[in-house]
Amino acid sequence: MEQRSSSGLESTLRGGASIGFWLFGGLAAILMPLILCFIGWFIDLLTKADTIGVPVLLELGEQLRLNSEWIGADQSALRGSVVLVTIILGLLTLQAGLLWLLYRSAVSSAAQEIGQLVRDLSAKSHELATVQGVSGQKSALRSALTEKLPLIESALISVYRSLPRHAIQIIACSILAILIQPWIALLGIVLFVLFYRLYSWIEARNDLSASIEMERFDSARSRLVDLCEDGPLLSMVQSDSVYQENLGSLLRTYQNSSVTGQLLALWKTPFLTLASAVGLSILGILLAIHVIDGERSFSIASAFVLASALLTAAANAVRLAKLSSSITIARRAAGELDHYLKLPVNREAGTDKADVQGIRDRVCLDHVTLRDSSGHKLVEDVSLEARPGQLISIVSSDPLQARAVAELLLGMGKPSSGRLMIDQVLHSDINLNAFQESVVWIGTDGPMVSGSLEENLVFNGRTPSMAIITDAIRQAGIYDAIQNLPDGLATLVTPHDSRFPQDFLFRMGVARALLRRPSLVVADEPSVRVSPSKELETLNSLKQLTNQGALVMVLPQRSATLRASDLVVVLHDHKVIAQGTHVDLLASNDFYRHYNYLRFSTFRDVPLG
Repeated sequence: MEQRSSSGLESTLRGGASIGFWLFGGLAAILMPLILCFIGWFIDLLTKADTIGVPVLLELGEQLRLNSEWIGADQSALRGSVVLVTIILGLLTLQAGLLWLLYRSAVSSAAQEIGQLVRDLSAKSHELATVQGVSGQKSALRSALTEKLPLIESALISVYRSLPRHAIQIIACSILAILIQPWIALLGIVLFVLFYRLYSWIEARNDLSASIEMERFDSARSRLVDLCEDGPLLSMVQSDSVYQENLGSLLRTYQNSSVTGQLLALWKTPFLTLASAVGLSILGILLAIHVIDGERSFSIASAFVLASALLTAAANAVRLAKLSSSITIARRAAGELDHYLKLPVNREAGTDKADVQGIRDRVCLDHVTLRDSSGHKLVEDVSLEARPGQLISIVSSDPLQARAVAELLLGMGKPSSGRLMIDQVLHSDINLNAFQESVVWIGTDGPMVSGSLEENLVFNGRTPSMAIITDAIRQAGIYDAIQNLPDGLATLVTPHDSRFPQDFLFRMGVARALLRRPSLVVADEPSVRVSPSKELETLNSLKQLTNQGALVMVLPQRSATLRASDLVVVLHDHKVIAQGTHVDLLASNDFYRHYNYLRFSTFRDVPLG
């Protein structure tokens, strides 16, 4: 599948998405100055109500005029008022409808972009699994899905909602103000630009000062806490006056830092209040001059519409500025996604691969090192030898490291150094597609797919006889549970089906493996606690796989599995620190004893004292 090189953010900024937000946003933006005009004409009509009886012009400056005859106000001011109010209501209703369509289009378009990104990430994850495994890219993939995508989706919705609506509205409202009184409008625009530049400059300086002051505050608070806690002990080595002097000095530093830091964080409201007051005062005086002593066409209605248009343009400019910062953050996230999507997949060249159909003799890891997608080590210098028929448990202080080793045996991932050999054949010389036909992964929940229980037991259309299926579910210890279901094997299930215990779903995975008769099984044991008898039944189902001759690698969650394992491999700090049976490791390895105590001891939560 062809993958796009980045998020939909770049194409959005170039206008490459649905034209819906251009159409709806543009129309909604143009309606705003039109609504202001009709409001202004309504105000002008009210101020001229005593002159109605002859045709008059409703004026907003020299350029924007409405003949009262057109709205029937030449005969009745009330009639004209009703017509204007009806027009204003209709325009506002139309604008509300356009905004709803715009927002719906924005959310839908963003959802489509994010959906395509998820598909791209999923496809890339499958590609990288062959060279990095699942665990090797898990951190990067999880970060992309849970951190980067929400940032991009939020930015996309904001962009779709704001562009071009806010930009068109700034231009349209500015033109409206200029048409009413060009010099006052231009002065208002210049004042806004100056105030905004001043605000940005102060904010940048204060952010730096606030960061320094916060560090000073944290340091003073920490030292003050230490001094108060150790006060009774310090009285034994110094006089009370010295202690009080030190306390006073630290307290002054703490108070000064606290006050300064808080003031640096609270400056915006007073500044904006003062700036707004100054700007509005200047504009107010100029408007008053034009209304009282100016031209006849510049009325109170003209002043109201001009001021409203300038304020609307300013508000939209501020929103675009905020959008710019949101886009900057989203661009950074999109760049990281782009990096992940462009990670190279270096597949081995050549077609003369050995068709290894399973493990007949042994699998050997010889000083293997694995790295994740960021180049960090997952495991280092791991050596291990395993044979068919063995039950091997891999435990680790970091479960991701144990999973990485297990996934490598499944054919997912490639050592950055060292060798993986299967029956004396190098991993790089094996046809992985052929080898993976003989391996099976069992998840904690099976895993299950949507369909019947019987459909979950077959694989790639291979339907064994009912006698063979019955034998497999008996060996997995779930025959009686299935027979007790009203529909038996025809019972419909879904992924993560909450109707069934996790051990039942896990044993369904075991039954599926028994039907496939693989040479290698990697099992992710359920973590839920069950009775010892249930644990033993689940463990016995795994042993049925070893009785078939399969090599079973378990990521254990239960002490019974460790006790029953032929070999326990202990990973810590990326390396194998011990191998042996459960009993031998308990006797010889401190880390393994500590691991078992933390995981399985019934006394680990008992408070002391």
